Amino acid sequence: MPMSLRSRRRRVRVSALGGILAFFLAAKTMPLVYLDTSDEVMVDRSPLIVFGEVVSEAPGPRRGFPTTDLLFRVEEVLKGYAASSSITVRQPGGVSAGGRAGTIVGLPRPRVGDRMLLFLRPAEADDPGVETSVYAIVDHGLGMFFEVGGFGSAGGADRAVLMREASLHVVPEPVGAAAFDPRRPSRLPRAAPGFRNWIVDRAAGRERPADYFLPARPAVPASVVMPYRLLNVGEGCQRQFLPIRWLEFDRGEEVTLAVGTDSGGDSRAGANGVKAVKAAIRAWNRAPGSFIRFAVAETAKSDLPFARRDDASSVTFEDPLDEIPGDLETNSILAATFTFWDCESESLHRIPGGAGRRAYRIAEANLTTQDGMWEWLLSTDAPQRNYEEVLAHELGHALGIDHPCGTFGQCDRWSYEALMRGWVHEDGRGAALKTDDREAARDLYPAVSAPDGGPAASCVADESSLCLNRGRYRVSADWSTETSRGGAVAVGLTDDTGLFWFFDPANTELVVKVLDGCAINGHRWVYAAGLTDVQVRLMVDDTLSDRQWARENPWRTAFRPILDAAAFPCADDGPARGDG
Repeated sequence: MPMSLRSRRRRVRVSALGGILAFFLAAKTMPLVYLDTSDEVMVDRSPLIVFGEVVSEAPGPRRGFPTTDLLFRVEEVLKGYAASSSITVRQPGGVSAGGRAGTIVGLPRPRVGDRMLLFLRPAEADDPGVETSVYAIVDHGLGMFFEVGGFGSAGGADRAVLMREASLHVVPEPVGAAAFDPRRPSRLPRAAPGFRNWIVDRAAGRERPADYFLPARPAVPASVVMPYRLLNVGEGCQRQFLPIRWLEFDRGEEVTLAVGTDSGGDSRAGANGVKAVKAAIRAWNRAPGSFIRFAVAETAKSDLPFARRDDASSVTFEDPLDEIPGDLETNSILAATFTFWDCESESLHRIPGGAGRRAYRIAEANLTTQDGMWEWLLSTDAPQRNYEEVLAHELGHALGIDHPCGTFGQCDRWSYEALMRGWVHEDGRGAALKTDDREAARDLYPAVSAPDGGPAASCVADESSLCLNRGRYRVSADWSTETSRGGAVAVGLTDDTGLFWFFDPANTELVVKVLDGCAINGHRWVYAAGLTDVQVRLMVDDTLSDRQWARENPWRTAFRPILDAAAFPCADDGPARGDG
C-alpha cells in the first residue's frame, strides 16, 4: 500500500499478530457510505441467510456492467431455502473484455477460502443470465460477515468470530467516541455460534436478547494503525495493488461532473443536492498541498447512468434509474460511487513527486444517492450539512481514496473523525476534511513542483476562493443567517488583497489581505475587515502545508477587524495560530 507520508505521521501499536490481522490482509475492500442498522432489521429484510465458504470466483455474464460470480458452498441455512448446496453470489464490479474495469466503490471483495455468513436476496430478475440459484448480498457490505479467529475466550482458547469488513467498525473505538451511541452494537464483532443461533431463532419468530456481541477490543488486536488508505486495484489488471487516480489534474485540466438537477421526486433533493456537490468540490479542491480540480456542469437530465460507463462522470440524486436495489427504507446505503478505470499498460502513469510510484488512470466516476435519502436528511438536525458530508465522502471515493484503517482493522481518533470513515457522522459537520483526508489527497494528487524545483502552491482562484501572497494562501468564507447560509463570492484585487460579497455583487461584505511579514517578525499576517453583522467564518489555507487559519464572527454582531500578525510562521513548523 503506497504511503509516502507514513514517515511523517505513522501510528504504530506493537502487539502479537493473530488470525485477525491475517484476515484483514486478505480481505480487500472498497467503500460505500452507510447508516448503521440493527441485526433485527437485517434478518427481517433478507429472504435467505446462509453460512459457508467461497470456493471459486469467475467473471459474471452481465454486459456493460462488470460483475463477479462467487461460487458459495452452503454449510448451514439459517433462514429461507437455498436452491442447492452450492449457490452463485453475484457481486457488482470486475474486469471486462478489453481491460475495462469498474466497481461500486465501497464493496468488500470476498476471496476464495473465506468462510462467511451472508444475508441474501434473489438477484434482480432483469439481469441477463440470472438463474434461480443466483443471489445478491443485501445492503452490499452490511450483508456479509467474515469468520475470523483470534479472539481469546475466558478459558484462553481462541473462538470463532463473525465480523463485517474492518472499515465498517472500530477496533477499538477511541476513548469517549460513541460510548453512548445506541447504534454502536452494529459495529461490534459477534461470537459466531451465538450470532448464528440467534438468527435461526429470530427467523422462526422466537424473540430473545442479542447476547452474542463481543467487546470492541480483541484479545489479539491488529497491530498497525495507518494514517489513511488509497483504493488499490486488485486481481484482473496487468499489475496489481496499484492506486487509481485522475491523470487530468497533472495536466492542469479540470474533471467536470454532470450534476442532474432533476431528482425525479421532491425538487428540493436536486436543488439542495447541487449546492451540496459544490460544497464537496470546494472542500477537495482546497485540500492543502494537493492539486485537485473538479468542476460542475448542471443539467436537467435524470437519465445519467450510475453503473454503466458512458465516458461522462456524473452525480444524480435519489437513484433515478433504480440502479441501487430498494430504497432507504429497505436498506442502509445512503449513497454509492461506481468508478471505472482502464487496466491496459497505456493507462499506467507516474504519480508526480511519488518516488516512481505508478497508478492506473480513472476514466469515469458516477455518484448517486439512494431513494429516500432526502427524506432521511429532513429527519436530521442539519439536513444540508449532512448532505454535504455524504457527497464529499463519495467524491473522495471518486478520487481513489478508500476508508481509513480498513485493511488493518484498527482505527484511532484521527481515522474515527475522518470524512472517509465507513459510516456517516450525522453531526452537521458538512464537507469538512480532517487530517487523514488531507494526507490522502496530498499523497495521491501532490501539488506539482515549481520551475525552481521547490514546492508549488496549489491554489487556483475561483468564484469562492482568493489566492493571495503569490498564490500560496487560499482564502474563502461562509456566511449564515437564521434562515439561510451560503459561500461568499470572491473578487481578487491585488496579489495580497481581495474582497467577498454575500447577497449582491454591488454590496461588499468583507475585505481580506495576506501579507508577508517574514522579514519583520517571522510570520505572515492576515488582516480582515467586514461590513456585516451576519455569521461569518473566514478561512485561510496554506496550500504548501497542512495548516488552516480560521476565525468566526457571531450572528447579529458587527464584524470585528482582524489584525493577526502571527497567523502563519514563516519557518513552516507547526500549526497556524487560530487553527480551525
